[in-house]
Amino acid sequence: MRKEFLVLMLVALFSVSAQADDKHYGSDNHKSHKKESRDHDFGTGEPGMIAGFPELGDRTALGPSTVDISQQGDLNYVNAKQKGSGHVLPISQLGNQNKVKATQMGKGQAARIQQEGDENLVNLYQDGYANRVGVNQLGQGNSAKVEQIGLYNSAVVNQSGSGLVVGVKQHGDYNQAYVTQEN
Repeated sequence: MRKEFLVLMLVALFSVSAQADDKHYGSDNHKSHKKESRDHDFGTGEPGMIAGFPELGDRTALGPSTVDISQQGDLNYVNAKQKGSGHVLPISQLGNQNKVKATQMGKGQAARIQQEGDENLVNLYQDGYANRVGVNQLGQGNSAKVEQIGLYNSAVVNQSGSGLVVGVKQHGDYNQAYVTQEN
């Protein structure tokens, strides 16, 4: 069995202390990551904790943006873009043909994405300040789209089964969404 990984593109434009950790097992796994960061400062405000995602916790003290990608299986794909500062984005994919497209803009965004199974999809967009997302998908052919624009929004999506679809759109401030689907 041939094991390899292909890194399509790693671009760090205007990056200061940006970090990326990648682990790939299997074949034809793809990762594209772009970071742009010019200013790092300290925000003030509420922590915006998400239950079950302690590492996303209090992001009011902004530092470098980080991406941690772990993929095991074949033909998995990640396209991550971060612009701003203090973003956190751990992604774990176990299985085959799973896809993540994530964009984090503004400051202090945090998202954790975990997919286990085959052909699952996450499309994430965050802009503003201190928004939080947790997505867990287990099964086959599940799809989650989350869009957050504003301040201190939080969303948790848990899907277990096959062919499940969820869309969460949060525009404004202090919105909360918790979605669990099983079949």
